[in-house]
Amino acid sequence: MKKTVVLHDKEVRVELSDAAEAQVKSLTEPLVVEVHLIMGCMVVKRVWFKPPSEIESLPLLDPLRICFRVVKYDKKCRISHIDSGDEEPTDFPIVADKKAFVPNWLKIDFHQGQWAGEYGYDPKGSSLFF
Repeated sequence: MKKTVVLHDKEVRVELSDAAEAQVKSLTEPLVVEVHLIMGCMVVKRVWFKPPSEIESLPLLDPLRICFRVVKYDKKCRISHIDSGDEEPTDFPIVADKKAFVPNWLKIDFHQGQWAGEYGYDPKGSSLFF
């Protein structure tokens, strides 16, 4: 399934695999796709699948929701630390206009009982996805 969602005034093309679409239909509770661009001593892209929180999210495919954040981690600057989930990120302080950082596309899959996502940016002037 292909959809378009607007995050911070920018259209994002979203593709859900057949497995992800089937899993969404079986959800009994909302699930938020948190798309993070992590800034700090390195730039890292991550897609998390979490229960709803106080973070503002938009509907994607009921009960699936989505949000985009530019964030930082305060304790350590290691990918293993970021991926362990030991610390909740905070919004990156100098990013006022998030639109410039919002990705062009997002792919969501469900494989071997786990959600997976990846996102990226199109080369300037191209339309590679839809």
